[in-house]
Amino acid sequence: MAPGAGDGVRPTPSSVPGHVASSAGPWPCRVEISLPSTIESLAPLRAFLAGLLTEAVDEAVIREFQLVLQEACSNAIRHAASCKECGPLGVSFDVTPDGITIEVRDHGPGFTPLEVPSPLNGDLKEGGYGVFIIQELMDRVETRKEGGMFVLSMTRAFPNGHPGLEGGTS
Repeated sequence: MAPGAGDGVRPTPSSVPGHVASSAGPWPCRVEISLPSTIESLAPLRAFLAGLLTEAVDEAVIREFQLVLQEACSNAIRHAASCKECGPLGVSFDVTPDGITIEVRDHGPGFTPLEVPSPLNGDLKEGGYGVFIIQELMDRVETRKEGGMFVLSMTRAFPNGHPGLEGGTS
């Protein structure tokens, strides 16, 4: 079972170190979190995401979103590490009855997803599959600069909306 999923406990934003703001409640829901740019910050973030989505999607889909989150954040941590004035990592979740948008903000140089070569177009190597995984699991992947930060925005519709959430379709 995904951490935080199905255990009847919905983690609150304050359960993730560095919480900034939340409009959590009935759907739609927006949560913004600021956390240290360390790999150790990611386990509680994945658990929070699982708790947030427990009512929206099944466990297999939660795991896919956790994988996308893990890859996006670990890439941001790894590639922004060379930044001299790197601050915290910013993560936001926008959840509606129809889907989710996950955004990861960092002080790194950024990249253009379409310029990242597919690992299927050559020799398979160790590492370098994060962007490919994100593109395969999400419906839309976009990047932008905003307030001096690089933003990776990833959106995916829930299958047919979710009848358990207000406004979802069956």
